[in-house]
Amino acid sequence: MAVTEITPAQFAALTARKDHTVLVKFYADWCGPCRQFAPILSEFAAAHPEITVAEMNIETPENVPLVAELHIGTIPTVMLFRAGQPVKRISGFLSKRDLDGLGL
Repeated sequence: MAVTEITPAQFAALTARKDHTVLVKFYADWCGPCRQFAPILSEFAAAHPEITVAEMNIETPENVPLVAELHIGTIPTVMLFRAGQPVKRISGFLSKRDLDGLGL
C-alpha cells in the first residue's frame, strides 16, 4: 500500500475509525530529514498493508489549523492512531528499525 497525501477532512475520517491503525507523517517540502524519511516510510507502508500510512504537508494553507491544533512543531513528526485514539508520537528522522519498533 502506498503512502497517501491527506487533507484535514481525510485525517479526521481516518483517525476516527475504531477498527483501524493509522500512521500519519507531518512534513514540509523543504525539510531534508523529511525527504530522507520518505522512501523508508514507503517501504514500511508496502510491508504493512493492514495499516493506513498517510502524510500531511504542514505548510499547505488548509492544513495549518490542524497542524497547530496537534502542536506539530518539529518535522518530520509521526503520529500513530489505534481505535480512533493517538497512541504514539515521534519527532525527528526515523529509521526502518524505529518504525518496526513501534509495536505494530
